[in-house]
Order: sequence, then structure tokens, then C-alpha cells
Amino acid sequence: MGAFSYIRAYSNNILSNNTGLLLDGPVPTPALKTFIYNRIVGNLVGAENNSPIEFLVKNNWWGCSAGPNQTGCDTSLNSGTGTLAFTPWLVLTTSVDPALVVPGTTSAFTASLQYNSNGVIPFTDNVPNTTPVAFSVKTLGSVLPTSGFYTDGISATTFLSPFTPGDYEVCATTDNQETCSTVTAAGPLDLTELTLLHSTNGTNWTPAGPPGANDSAQFAIANAYTVNFLNDTSTESLWVYDGQP
Repeated sequence: MGAFSYIRAYSNNILSNNTGLLLDGPVPTPALKTFIYNRIVGNLVGAENNSPIEFLVKNNWWGCSAGPNQTGCDTSLNSGTGTLAFTPWLVLTTSVDPALVVPGTTSAFTASLQYNSNGVIPFTDNVPNTTPVAFSVKTLGSVLPTSGFYTDGISATTFLSPFTPGDYEVCATTDNQETCSTVTAAGPLDLTELTLLHSTNGTNWTPAGPPGANDSAQFAIANAYTVNFLNDTSTESLWVYDGQP
């Protein structure tokens, strides 16, 4: 790079070079304020500063969520008298919605490269739309599609849970990083397995009842769910008014 006063480089694929980014020679001090959302992967050296000023390469994706110089990520090198600042960097996060499903039904799974290692979305720019992602499951269930690319830093698939109740990991892999989220597939609830957690009628309200009019209670069902009940009459009827499922 020659002499310049400002540079903005974002959303680039910087792949498989000897040195991905090199700052070298006489550079004005105010330069390089926005060098963000680049995919820096597979280079012998991801970024090198051989200049007397600070080289800012924050909020970039380095191939893994651990950050530069960690296993799976590209390296950084400061060979001049200046400094090289890469913290924070982008990380791969995943989420599922809903996280609790009936066996044999689906959940939306989302992979994101929007967040940095401080847990915030720093800018409105994003990694290149050509950044690939592969979707998979650890044990049972399936995903469709099984691969894709990021649009505005996000890519999604659909997880189909098996008919066997249990916890299932759904994963996204981008470059050298795999990140997973858990979907719980739960079978039909046995409402006889009630454990009283709280009641406006003390501890006398059991599944055998009867509760008083307008009494409320909170039960743990089979040690898996918390459900609130309200008796809005003077009978033994129980109405779910808040909770899951």
C-alpha cells in the first residue's frame, strides 16, 4: 500500500494467500479506520503490520470463533513498530425456534456471523454473501437444506426432529468453526406426574383436588415443564393460563 489518507475495506474474501492483509511503508496516521466484515481464511498470515502506525482489523471473520492466532483461525503478525488491533472479531452463533418441539415436527435453525466476540452487532455491514455454511445433526433428525450461504450475515435451515423424544444437536459449520444448538423433542405429557411448586391454597392442592374458587397453582410436570393453573370456578376444573406446552 502506498501513501493515502483513508481506506475502507469491507465484506471481502481474503483467502489462501501468503499474507492476506499487509500494511507496509509510510502511512499517514489517520488511515485505516474501517477494515471490517472481511472473511480472512486460509492465509499463511492473515494480517501483518509492518508500519509505524496502528493497523485496525477489528470485527472480521478469521475462520473460527476463537479469534486470530487460535486453532482454526488465521494468524496476525506485527513486524513493524506500530500495533495491530483485531479485538473484537466476528463469531459464529446459532439459535433454534422453537427449542421445544413435539417429536416428528420441525424447528427453524439459524446461523449468524453478525455478532462479534463482545456479543454485539457492531455495524450494518456483513460478511460476503459468498461465505458458505453447512448444516448437520449430531445424532437423529435431519436438516433441509444441508448447506447454503449467508445473506446479511444470516443463513437458515429447517430441522425435522425424530419421533423419539430426546435432546438433539443441530449444527452449522463455516470454514473451521462448528457451532450447535439443542432442540428438545418431548413426548405427550402425563398430567398425573404433577409436583406442586406453589399455590395460593398452601400445599393442600394436589392432583386429586379440589382447589377453591379462583385458586392458582404452579406445577412441575414430570420434572420437565412448569405450567401454571387457574381454577376460575368452584369446581375441580383446572385451566392452563400460562406456560408450556
